[in-house]
Amino acid sequence: MAPVLLNSRLTYNYSAYTVGIIGQWIDDNFVLHQEVIGFERLREHHTGQNMANILLEVLGNYGIADKLFCITTDNAGNNGTLCKSLEEKLGELGIPWDHKVTLFPWIH
Repeated sequence: MAPVLLNSRLTYNYSAYTVGIIGQWIDDNFVLHQEVIGFERLREHHTGQNMANILLEVLGNYGIADKLFCITTDNAGNNGTLCKSLEEKLGELGIPWDHKVTLFPWIH
């Protein structure tokens, strides 16, 4: 399987925070696939560290933690913390991943 790109959405719904995780990948025939691989309710506050725990759990459930290429999020501060925390957690598993995020300003 090719590297997986993730889009995450933090959604406020019925007084409960949730994280939607969409995996995207290109197969060996260069066909783009996109699937919802997680829609998880945050068990605690919506901090980057808590979201990283959920994301790592979802990646582990699919056996694709070592396939992670990048994450696309909005510019909320907790998303930067999510990426940094995820890099540390993946590193503990022996999986190298660089959390540095490049921001693209909105172009009018």
